[in-house]
Amino acid sequence: MILNKKGQFFLIAALIIIGILISLRVVYNVAQGPPEDTQTYDLSEEIKFEGAQVIDNGIFTAKDQTEINSKVEFLTNHYFELGTQDDLIIVVGDEREANIIYYTHKTTGFVGIGLGSQPITLTQTEQTKLTATESVSPGTPIELTFQGQNLGTFNIKKGQTFYLVLKKEKNGEQIVATN
Repeated sequence: MILNKKGQFFLIAALIIIGILISLRVVYNVAQGPPEDTQTYDLSEEIKFEGAQVIDNGIFTAKDQTEINSKVEFLTNHYFELGTQDDLIIVVGDEREANIIYYTHKTTGFVGIGLGSQPITLTQTEQTKLTATESVSPGTPIELTFQGQNLGTFNIKKGQTFYLVLKKEKNGEQIVATN
């Protein structure tokens, strides 16, 4: 059966109109999140590498645990004082004791400067450092909790342990990097 030219035209026109109506009914959903903060992850990798180097150097040169801990603390002090707004938790130790060093930034107030236009607001922060030493036994899991949030559980192994948690709040999000 052969359709006449007029019927073919209307059939093709109907298909095109149906295609246009269907494409107008399609709903596109797009979700965009903020770009990933790779700076925090890069910094945690750098601190982890440098801390491991300090510990290895202390072991190879037969330093005692107290001296190794003080060198790790000096290193982490340096990274904390660089001015990043990251909170930093370091656990370093051996199978007998673990030294915990916690660095945090606390907002203490705001200063506003206005010269007739939009005021400039500067945030004042205070850097705080807390330290603790805990007796541990090999194989006993240590649970690290930060502001009510469990950041992980790890075991003290024979030899030297270095555990790092770097936490940053940015635009209402918490970014946590651990090793």
